[in-house]
Amino acid sequence: CECPARSSLGRPGRTASGRHSRGGDGSGTHTSRIREMPLPKKQVLKRLHDAGDSLSFECGSINDEGCKALAEGLKINQALTSINLSRCVGIGDTGCKALAECLKINQ
Repeated sequence: CECPARSSLGRPGRTASGRHSRGGDGSGTHTSRIREMPLPKKQVLKRLHDAGDSLSFECGSINDEGCKALAEGLKINQALTSINLSRCVGIGDTGCKALAECLKINQ
């Protein structure tokens, strides 16, 4: 996805690996195709807890393991009505299946 380069602290200009991102012109001020580091299970569950009725994960901030954690939390969450997982290319079959199973329970 088209995301600004970010460190785990959210500061622009560095990738998740800590390397400085540079444009083709060497300026370091472009938007590059970088996926953020996926959130750990604990952070996924915290975001779900704090979400209210809407939750958004962007630019690869969630993967299969994060989807499994989200699915666990959704089994008991009655407030959330909207989840945005667009551009989360790290979600595969395992994550999708976990979400689908939990949504059968939490309708």
